[in-house]
Amino acid sequence: KPNGVAHVSFNSFTLGKTPPMIKGITVLKVDGDLSVAYMRIDVGILMEAELLLDISPSSLDYKMVPTTTLSINSLDAELQLDVSVKSIPTYPYISNVNVSLSHEIADFSLRIEPRSQNGLKGVDFGSFPLISKWIKESIVESLHEYVAPNYISIDIPAWL
Repeated sequence: KPNGVAHVSFNSFTLGKTPPMIKGITVLKVDGDLSVAYMRIDVGILMEAELLLDISPSSLDYKMVPTTTLSINSLDAELQLDVSVKSIPTYPYISNVNVSLSHEIADFSLRIEPRSQNGLKGVDFGSFPLISKWIKESIVESLHEYVAPNYISIDIPAWL
């Protein structure tokens, strides 16, 4: 994180109205007993999702600067997901879905805007290379734990 930042905290997250777009599905393999299907899914994301972060300055030099809320929005990215679906013979016919990123996220764009009433509201901080790089690296690093072979497992019957 930049030197002038002491603390970053999560404020809120909203998905927005635009869902991700599935651009393609490739079936890679199906187990011999047809119980598990392995797929690669190409997803395009152009989302109105918004992540709000509260940023606190770190030193006495910045003591007059209040905590600022940053809005990270307008994410535009391409993802490849590895998905395995395990079937069962009874309702809901799917027991587990495992999802992972096929690889690290390639370059993506986003907007970074302050939400505070300090005169900078509406300025896209994403155009400042240091801030943009820091936010993008933070996003890539936080998603690293979901890159294959790691995955998220969703127990479908437990959700019903």
